[in-house]
Amino acid sequence: MATPEASPAAEGGEMGPRLPPSDRELLMALQYHFPLTVTPFQGVAEFLHRDENKVLRDTERLLRHHVIKRIGFNVNFKTYGMEGALVGVACSPGEIPRLRDALFPLDVVTHNYVRSHPTYRVWFTYKAANEGSLLLEVEHLLASLGLPRYVVLRSRRTYAVRVKFDLERGTSRSPEPLSRYVLPVTVPPAESLGIPRDLLEGLGEGIPPVHAPYQELLGRTGWSAEQLEGALPKWLDLGILRNGGATLRGPVVGFTHNAMFVFRTADLARTCETLAYQVPEATHVVLREVLHGDWTRPGYIMLHGTSRQKVEETAERVATEGGIRDHELIFSLQNLKP
Repeated sequence: MATPEASPAAEGGEMGPRLPPSDRELLMALQYHFPLTVTPFQGVAEFLHRDENKVLRDTERLLRHHVIKRIGFNVNFKTYGMEGALVGVACSPGEIPRLRDALFPLDVVTHNYVRSHPTYRVWFTYKAANEGSLLLEVEHLLASLGLPRYVVLRSRRTYAVRVKFDLERGTSRSPEPLSRYVLPVTVPPAESLGIPRDLLEGLGEGIPPVHAPYQELLGRTGWSAEQLEGALPKWLDLGILRNGGATLRGPVVGFTHNAMFVFRTADLARTCETLAYQVPEATHVVLREVLHGDWTRPGYIMLHGTSRQKVEETAERVATEGGIRDHELIFSLQNLKP
């Protein structure tokens, strides 16, 4: 069983392991100041007034020590015409290992957590070719495990995915202006724009810390450096790519607590849009649709922090400022797919 993500950060107190200031500055730059050029590490080095070779060596070390999870982009599954959902499963503690083992090897499952909900203990994301396939595949999977009670919450509209950890504030925090990172209503199919799938998948898998990190990928796909440099900002604006730069391993840098803030209001779409524009701590803002099961709060944001208190304080502010009366904060207790 994986180490619980919500365990205390004993090595470094509330802020987690005591990273050297130089590493903290580098991690912040790789998250918040990662340029959309074909030599991005050179741009990071210039921003920090450091030698590029040192930036490359330090970045490689942080990747090797699992402080950085990946450097690159999230590819929006909607550009492939796929449907995605959050699935919550009612199960006993003794049933969790079998469910974890069944989900772990599946590429269509990207997140899988034990969470603090009294009924639905395990929550995972699932992607499929379409809505019908999604429901059938989830039903078949859970029926094979003898788990008949679950909810399927389809991503009706994703307003924001911007997973950045502010190492100084101790909360997740998106770059400003937030309007730059609100996703469009619809995402065009990659094939309609002539974008090779291999190219997008390579950007999603991550790039190495070298001077020209896209060179090998460009060689495989036949694109030029100039084409890619011109395309990256456009693909971000279109919502095809999301969350560029470094993705950190939260618990390793002291972000030991995260929670789903789920809610219901009279106008959910308007509330979600407002939160996307006004809550920098929200790493995800999603309006969900209940496809299966008993669930009454389809509004969804994710909050992260270096302590439970920080997450609770943010959630309280969101509820108060947003006039959200019907809400629940569901903490992650264990990462089943680290």
